[in-house]
Amino acid sequence: MLVALSAFAPARAASTDQAQALLDAGDVAAAVRQLEPLAAAGDAAAEYLLGKVHLDGLGVPQDFAAAAQWIAKAAEHGDARAQNALGRLHAEGLGVARDGNAAVLWMRRAAEQGDPAHQYDLALLLDDARLGVEDKAEAARWFEAAAEKGLPAARTSLGLAYQQGSGVEKDLARAARLFSEAAEAGDARAQNNLGLMLARGEGVAQDYERAVGLFEKAVAQGQTQAYYNLGVMYENGFGVAQDEARAMELYAKAGQRGGTTATDIVSGEGLLYDPRLIPLDPSTAGPEPFAEGASRGDPVAMFLLAYVMATDGSRSGGPAQAASWFEKAAELGMPAAMANLGLLHLRGQGVPQDYVLGYMWLNLAAAAGLAEAAPIRDRVGAAMTPAQLVEASDLVKKQWRTGLK
Repeated sequence: MLVALSAFAPARAASTDQAQALLDAGDVAAAVRQLEPLAAAGDAAAEYLLGKVHLDGLGVPQDFAAAAQWIAKAAEHGDARAQNALGRLHAEGLGVARDGNAAVLWMRRAAEQGDPAHQYDLALLLDDARLGVEDKAEAARWFEAAAEKGLPAARTSLGLAYQQGSGVEKDLARAARLFSEAAEAGDARAQNNLGLMLARGEGVAQDYERAVGLFEKAVAQGQTQAYYNLGVMYENGFGVAQDEARAMELYAKAGQRGGTTATDIVSGEGLLYDPRLIPLDPSTAGPEPFAEGASRGDPVAMFLLAYVMATDGSRSGGPAQAASWFEKAAELGMPAAMANLGLLHLRGQGVPQDYVLGYMWLNLAAAAGLAEAAPIRDRVGAAMTPAQLVEASDLVKKQWRTGLK
């Protein structure tokens, strides 16, 4: 019996590895077929991966309840990734009750297993007052544990704790050292924070030129506060030739990047194009070549007609007509049409603004295999409430069951 069990364990592990390889290759359906019997048999790694498939919603509809169910099983079986993920689900109220104490319990179990990313996640949760589990001193201890293992983001957060005296005794010199280490490793927050200390002469000798260099590095990574801080340097001529035009440009970019609504998040996103089609230049292509095919019910022609209409701002009624054709193509299974219809709903272009429907269509596009839709969906989801996300997820499952694939 013992010999048989020991022979079975490597085979199970190999199957889990094979499933992960299938997921990495984008073959979600095959991976799920391989994971389901392993997860049903209690394999923690398979339980976690199956839960993550449902949580990611790429190649299958996103399903928070199913994700939480499988991730909870893996967490109970000691999988640190699952424990951390279950804590985050409790913190956000997705698939499980929103419960700060449960979030801390599971994330602490994960952190105690030693992964610095999990330690950092727990520290962020304990540093946040919104869930009623704030503990600045414990947060600082976990930031330090992750920082000692070389995680740049943790060094930055620990530096902030020392700069502000949050959970630790205030120590500006140590804050500057931590920011410097993280900045050298490329952390944009650290670059911005150290730049501020140098510009103010706070805990370090004032050095405008070095501050400008750090702000520029952070700006190159899109760090919103750094745009504003670099603008201040240009407006006043601190460490750089005074240039009010450049300062105004940076202030404007800081404002553009500062929005937190779902509409703000997608405001700079262009429409998605179907990667299976020959590239199309909407600046030179007109709608005429696609109108006849669209009227006959060809989903590719519908998509191309909508794409041209949506990108031609001079065309009267363009967004509304584009939304109508995108919806027709989406209902016939065109993933890029689903994604673009979602973007139009989020912006309120040609259709009423509706975050739930916007998220739903992006979610369906990701479930249908359009990988580019998933990161946009996730950024939008971060700006939505748990209730909105659950409503959108329910709509996705309903649409999927009725045959939209």
